[in-house]
Amino acid sequence: MERQILEEVNRERRSRGLNKLEWDDRVAGAARNHSRNMARRKFFSHEDPVAGDMRKRLRAAGVEWTACAENLYEESRVASARSVVRAWMNSAGHRQNLLNGRYTHTGVGVRVEGRTIVTELFVTKPHR
Repeated sequence: MERQILEEVNRERRSRGLNKLEWDDRVAGAARNHSRNMARRKFFSHEDPVAGDMRKRLRAAGVEWTACAENLYEESRVASARSVVRAWMNSAGHRQNLLNGRYTHTGVGVRVEGRTIVTELFVTKPHR
């Protein structure tokens, strides 16, 4: 489902002439950890009470970035990749993150345990 969400996100970006996002395993690891922690500790927030905000979580995962953003999704049942991205596209703030042309890489973390929790992190990698 994580890669399906990436495909759906890139479809939305391509249809608007934007660059596709590249998958980054470290970013995905940070996203997976956040989704897992939200499920395990029963919270839903951009701020993890233990691990901190997305910036702290990305640094802890060893991700170098110059800009970052995060989309979250929660549903009380099993969701599809398309329904997740459709919900984000119908929300101004989530859509802005998804369609921001400066982001170059992404990672998605999905946790399904009766409910679906999704974290997508967007980053701009530093030029080397």
